[in-house]
Amino acid sequence: MGRMNWMPETTSVAAWLIFLATYAVMALGKIPVYRIDRAGAALLGGSLMVTTGVLSLDEAYRAVDFNTIALLLGMMIVVANLQLSGFFRVITYWTAAYVRQPTSGSPARSAGGRLRDRPE
Repeated sequence: MGRMNWMPETTSVAAWLIFLATYAVMALGKIPVYRIDRAGAALLGGSLMVTTGVLSLDEAYRAVDFNTIALLLGMMIVVANLQLSGFFRVITYWTAAYVRQPTSGSPARSAGGRLRDRPE
């Protein structure tokens, strides 16, 4: 009878605080004072979840989907090579050449502008 079990409640509060803080950094993009970006916030949040006992180390390992990690790594490699080759610059110039030009008058009419003639 005498002892109250306060540990699960404390762990639950810690989990919510860590989650909300991590989510806030993800929404903002970075914390300027500490120079932590989104990836750093995710790593810090996960580390704090293990450190505070919200997750065991085994649970944290099982929470990682390595297929998703491999997919993201592959996409980052492809995007880095496309950037080095100048692909994005070419697409930007091509898009800018064929974008709709605003017309004079109201903003409602400028949304329906005409395509500019193709440069030759």
